[in-house]
Amino acid sequence: MRSIWTVAVAVVGIAGPQGLAAAETVEEAFARVDVNRDGAVNVDEYIAAVVHRFGELDVDADRLLSADETPKETPAAFAMADRDDDGMLSLGEAVGDRVIRFFASDADHDGVLTLGEVRMFIEELK
Repeated sequence: MRSIWTVAVAVVGIAGPQGLAAAETVEEAFARVDVNRDGAVNVDEYIAAVVHRFGELDVDADRLLSADETPKETPAAFAMADRDDDGMLSLGEAVGDRVIRFFASDADHDGVLTLGEVRMFIEELK
């Protein structure tokens, strides 16, 4: 099963939900991002994961992500997040894109993502 990070990058954003390792299951990634262990990921937890993952991916520490620094399976998501079309993602672009995707994934509009909502979103991507 693809990690929540892969899904986040592909459609929900650079998230994903912010850093998620490729070998993690959705459940493992969700549990790691759910810092307060309440069974839901709030927007603060989500953004923190996005910021953390951005830092992990930014190997040259220039505070920008090039296409070479992002997962290869996500060129369309990269292009969509690159609002100024400069071929680079700033942290602001990454977070902004992820926040939009977070709320689009929040099926019941309660301001948090449950594991069920994440699974539902993944199914919609298939």
